Amino acid sequence: MLMITYTFFLFLGYLGMFAAIAYYFKYIVGNEMMTSVAVTITTIVPIFSMLIAARLNAKYSKRNISIVGTLIQILGSLIIWIGGSNVVIVFLGVGMMGFGMGFRSNMYFSMLADVADYGEWQSGRNLAGTQMAVNGFSNKVSSACASAIVAGLLAWGAYDGTAAVQSSKANMAILFAFVILPIIANIASIVVMYFYDLDKQYDQMERELKERRKKLAE
Repeated sequence: MLMITYTFFLFLGYLGMFAAIAYYFKYIVGNEMMTSVAVTITTIVPIFSMLIAARLNAKYSKRNISIVGTLIQILGSLIIWIGGSNVVIVFLGVGMMGFGMGFRSNMYFSMLADVADYGEWQSGRNLAGTQMAVNGFSNKVSSACASAIVAGLLAWGAYDGTAAVQSSKANMAILFAFVILPIIANIASIVVMYFYDLDKQYDQMERELKERRKKLAE
């Protein structure tokens, strides 16, 4: 249940940001062409932080690395908020968000495997397939919620797709979708991740699972 909740907030913030990114660059930054650059940054930068996270995991827990990655994302959102229409500062913030996401992505998929092992350790049955299906469903729910929230915010702000310049209320709605929604989702993620404690049980769990699987194979 913990990872299902974490999955929801992880993707709610990230997908909410992507749902609003084109609006932000078109109406807040004032240069819609820069949207593709921002998307490229969020695609490339995480590759480097994923490699760093893999090395850090040899010394630090997955939970702590995930929390640090989330804090980096929050910092990136705050930088974007401060930057406003300054494209250089906004790109810096977007890069920070991508860097933090790389940490989280690496640890997320590793933690999913650990949770599957934990389920087998506790029940004696391999429920990895069921777990992946449930987490996939949570991902889809968060995607739908992110789209609905962004659409709701734009409706609240009286967004006019035919207007070259939006009202201050519409711009506020765009800012909330692109910056505030990810911050709220990321804070919720930290709260959820605080209760993740499989790192402490991992060595014992893996040792006992190996022994159990060895006996079954004999």
